[in-house]
Amino acid sequence: MAGTNTYTTQGNFTWTCPAGVTSVKVELWGGGGGGAGGGAAAAAAAGAGGAFAQLTNYVTTPGANYNISVGNGGAGGGTNANGTNGNITVFRHSNNANAAWAEAGARGTRTSGGNSAGGATANSSGNATYAGGNGSARNSSATLQGGSGGGAGGDSGAGTAGTNGVNAAGGAGGGSTNKGGNGGGANLNSAGGAGVQPGGGGASGGGTNKSGGQGGVGKIVISWTSQNWSGNANVGIGVQAQDSEIGNIQKSLNVGVGVETNVSEIGNIQKSLNVGIGVGIGATETVTSPITNFGIETTNDEDTNTILFVFNSSLYTCPGSGSTQLVNLEAYVGEDADPV
Repeated sequence: MAGTNTYTTQGNFTWTCPAGVTSVKVELWGGGGGGAGGGAAAAAAAGAGGAFAQLTNYVTTPGANYNISVGNGGAGGGTNANGTNGNITVFRHSNNANAAWAEAGARGTRTSGGNSAGGATANSSGNATYAGGNGSARNSSATLQGGSGGGAGGDSGAGTAGTNGVNAAGGAGGGSTNKGGNGGGANLNSAGGAGVQPGGGGASGGGTNKSGGQGGVGKIVISWTSQNWSGNANVGIGVQAQDSEIGNIQKSLNVGVGVETNVSEIGNIQKSLNVGIGVGIGATETVTSPITNFGIETTNDEDTNTILFVFNSSLYTCPGSGSTQLVNLEAYVGEDADPV
């Protein structure tokens, strides 16, 4: 059956693969960088968005443990102080070697007029990777206006960079279904807005000593779409020889086979599947065109392991005469092969 485990708190965790799950998708976002704090007369630069990485159809072992680390977002800087870098997010193999990782966004700085760097694909690893957007520098003319944070990468695209216009909105997170977080917004003469989880960069603080915004925490999503099923098969077989003549066939051997599989899980359906198969075999002549019937029954009756089936009639073309005869196939169960 389908399932998802989501980790949204920064720190180290262990994921145990559920029974029957042999392949998963893993999506990772690095933490966003923190925005710098503004000084008395000038704003600062914003933090950048974290990168996105994905493992597609990653092979797993049921019951095995996989260690993961969710990167924290960088802290925003206080008055006239730099922000801090975000932290990388990692998914590890069962032997604890790194399997995939998403780089974090860089911090904003208090003195630089340049942009901070978003989490880069070159420093991330997975079947698919998308970069985070850069954090914006402060406005070069309206110096009290800080820059907005960069958006994080997402499942189908990179995050966009922050801007530094008056009251600038944060950069948009990339992706479609599982998007990266938006960067924090920067308002004139205000504290920088926090980046949105997962991985949005924090905005810088405005002039007049405003603090920078916190970067968004990273994230890991582990998901699977189906689960292998297993069950016990109970089989009943009976055989009867008949002294009847059918065309040129002097002996007819009718065999009934019943198979019941107690299925624990088939996709999202939980039930028992009982299958009956009838086969006719000529003992002294080969039947040239048997039509084998299948009886299929679904039931939740688990009181007995005996399978009871009666099969429909089948048409046989007998060799030699070319005549078509109607033959009844029956299922027999139990040790004494009594008919159903």
